[in-house]
Amino acid sequence: MMFGKLQRLPRIFWTIEIHMKLLSRYLFEIVMSIKGRGFPTTIKIITAIMYDHFYDIRNGTKTCTWVSNSDLDIDEEKKQSISLYVPTTVLSFRAMMKKLNVAPGGIFLDIGCGKGRAMQLASEFGFTEVRGVELSDRLTKLSEVNIRNYKERNRTSAQFSVIGDDICNYTLTDDETFFYLFDPFDEKVLRIVIDKIKQSLQRKNRPVFLIYRTPLYRHVIDGKTMFILQLEYCSWGHCYAIYSNYQ
Repeated sequence: MMFGKLQRLPRIFWTIEIHMKLLSRYLFEIVMSIKGRGFPTTIKIITAIMYDHFYDIRNGTKTCTWVSNSDLDIDEEKKQSISLYVPTTVLSFRAMMKKLNVAPGGIFLDIGCGKGRAMQLASEFGFTEVRGVELSDRLTKLSEVNIRNYKERNRTSAQFSVIGDDICNYTLTDDETFFYLFDPFDEKVLRIVIDKIKQSLQRKNRPVFLIYRTPLYRHVIDGKTMFILQLEYCSWGHCYAIYSNYQ
C-alpha cells in the first residue's frame, strides 16, 4: 500500500508543477492586462472568461480551449492565412446582439466557426437557420458534437448546419443575411470573402449585416465596399465593427 502511494508521488508533484505554471502565466497575463487596459476592463475580461466556462458546463459543450495554428489539421500554406481558434465570448456576443436588436428570421453564417459557440449563441436570437463554415476537419467535428449537446439541453427552433470547407471554395447562398467573422483570417482571404458577399448581393439584393469582431483588417471594408459602418461596439473587453449594406 505504502509503495503504491510512493509511486504516485512523482505524478502528484508533476501535476502541482503544471498547475503552478498555469497559475503563474494567468497572473502574468492579468498584470499585463491591468497595465495595458486598466483595472476595470481587466475585471470585466476575467468575469467574461469565468462565465464562458460556466456556459460550457451548463450546456455540455467544450468550446473554451484555444487551438493554435500548429495543432490544426490543414496544410502548411493555409496555416499562414488563418488565425488560431479563440472562442467568441458569451457575454460580449449577447450584449452586441441585443444592441443590434435584429428582427427574428434570416440566416446566420459564422465564417470560421471553430467549435461552434457563436452558432449556439446566434440561435438565441431568432434566426431561422444557423450555419458555420470551418476549414479544419477536427474543429468541424468538435463543432458538430458541441451543437448536438447544446440542442439536447436547450429549446431552439433554429436549424443548424456545419460545412467543412475552405471559405474560398464555399459558395454563399443568396438567402444568408448575417455574416459573422471573429478575425478568422488575413487580409487576402478577407478580400475574397467580401467579394463573395458582394457577388451574392448582386445576384439577390437584400439587407445584410456583417459583424467583424477584433477587426484587424477593417481597412479592407471601410469606405471601399458597399458596406456602411453602422456601429462600433465594445462590451466585456471585446470590440465589434458592425456593417450593413443598408442605412
